Amino acid sequence: MWGAQCLGIVGETNPGFIDGVMSNNNTKTRISNLTDGTTNVMLMYELAGRNDLWRAGKLITANTGTIGGGWADINNAENWMAGSSYDGTITEGPCFVNCTNEGGVGIYSFHSGMANILLGDGSVRGLSANVSREVVIKLVSFDGGGVLGEF
Repeated sequence: MWGAQCLGIVGETNPGFIDGVMSNNNTKTRISNLTDGTTNVMLMYELAGRNDLWRAGKLITANTGTIGGGWADINNAENWMAGSSYDGTITEGPCFVNCTNEGGVGIYSFHSGMANILLGDGSVRGLSANVSREVVIKLVSFDGGGVLGEF
């Protein structure tokens, strides 16, 4: 799912945890498969501003920076996350929320300090821009033993 970012995460016991519940690799996943609990599993997240490229709240390139602009765009169907640097310029970094909307990097919104996520129980919660990569990985995991409780 996220290259080196997901390796060594404490508490994730299933080697298959790296695919999210709505991944093309999990087409037969049911609610009963969410053994981490529906309140601990992220189904969807904001990825705003596409096809423009945004980094840390600043427009970098208009209409050519990244793909997946429409909500039903096929390029949004499978979006892996690598994280980035806090300024959004380098991929495979510690920032997963609001650093860049570049494809395959992270979550992005125009909300100050957070982005909305949809959880397996149907609730929508704000995810802090200060969230750790470990928490994001555990939220994507649905059967890895990464029960979070409050986050």
